[in-house]
Amino acid sequence: MGLAVSNAIVNAVFTSNLPADLPPELADSLRKNGFSRTAATGALQDKITHAYYLGLRDAFIMYVPAVGICLLLCLFCAVSLHMY
Repeated sequence: MGLAVSNAIVNAVFTSNLPADLPPELADSLRKNGFSRTAATGALQDKITHAYYLGLRDAFIMYVPAVGICLLLCLFCAVSLHMY
């Protein structure tokens, strides 16, 4: 389930941040197939990579609080087990 949520976040952010100056066929290919090696070069490839980076960043930001909550729950369980 976590992988599906991460993939959904990455793809949503990636497709929403694709550069406006992409050729239509390349934009459609990226939306359909996700981030892959493309025929784009130079600055356009950098913009595509940046859009993918933004998706990965947002997925990471979403999981940081979740991992923190899991850590707190683990500590709470460990302390409560030692009390009894």
